[in-house]
Amino acid sequence: MQNFVFENPTKIIFGKGTIARIGAEVRRFGTRALMVYGMGSIRTGGVYGQVLNSLKEAGVEFVEFPGVRSNPLLSKAREGIALARAEKVDVVLAVGGGSVIDTAKTIAAGTKADHDPWEFFVYTKTVKDALPVLVVLTLSASASRKRRSCDTNSSVPSYACSAASSAAIISTSRWLVGSSRTSRL
Repeated sequence: MQNFVFENPTKIIFGKGTIARIGAEVRRFGTRALMVYGMGSIRTGGVYGQVLNSLKEAGVEFVEFPGVRSNPLLSKAREGIALARAEKVDVVLAVGGGSVIDTAKTIAAGTKADHDPWEFFVYTKTVKDALPVLVVLTLSASASRKRRSCDTNSSVPSYACSAASSAAIISTSRWLVGSSRTSRL
């Protein structure tokens, strides 16, 4: 057996009605959030309104960054990085599934970096700092909400992970970016 240390600084709040707590959780990390979400299903499912109400009640200002698609292009994350910097956000809130979560992680790391975020995926640069990332999950899948990494296809500038369980809030202040094609962090 090899010795190792495992640390996973993730808080999970799960259950009915927990979305109402997201504003207070975001407020622990900052007062200005970038809200990253997909193509609009959070609006039809009622999650959007619940998140906005909670953020407003907690006094958290937010900037919306919609339109993340399944297996999003890195160019979308670059747009989010530019917006996060321009709006001077101090926390990233992902509302959705795996692609939204990975886009949020990339934005969080890229906002603090002085280089292109693709450098993380090809291992020429490592994540030294990142904005805090919180997640409101909207579907069930394979646990990207608990991993501090996200996966990428190294042959194409796109990346994807899967999501987690519904009605959960995940908060962490540290994320790493990895690649399933080469090795995982």
